[in-house]
Amino acid sequence: MVVGVFSLDERVRRFSDLNVLIEAGADERLRREIERNERERGVKREETVKRFSEVLNPTYERHIREAGRFADIVVDNSDWKKRKILKMTFSRTIRARL
Repeated sequence: MVVGVFSLDERVRRFSDLNVLIEAGADERLRREIERNERERGVKREETVKRFSEVLNPTYERHIREAGRFADIVVDNSDWKKRKILKMTFSRTIRARL
C-alpha cells in the first residue's frame, strides 16, 4: 500500500493492482485545514484561508484531482457519515484475474 502524493507517480502506479483516491470537496478541505491549523499550529483563520486559496486548492486541483483519472475507485470523504463512491472501475490487472 502506498499512501499520499507518492502514489500519484507513474513509476509507482504501474505496480499497483488497485488505485483508490479519497477526496473531499473544497469547502470541507478548507474547514479541516482551518481547524487543524488553529488547533495544532496556532495559525489564524485568515492566514489559512489565504494560503488555501492561493496555494493549497490550486495545487490540489492541478495534481490530486488530476490523479483521479487513474483511480479505480474514487470515494467522496466530505462527510464521514455519508461517504459516497463516486467512481468504480476494474483495473486491467483485476479484469485479467476475473
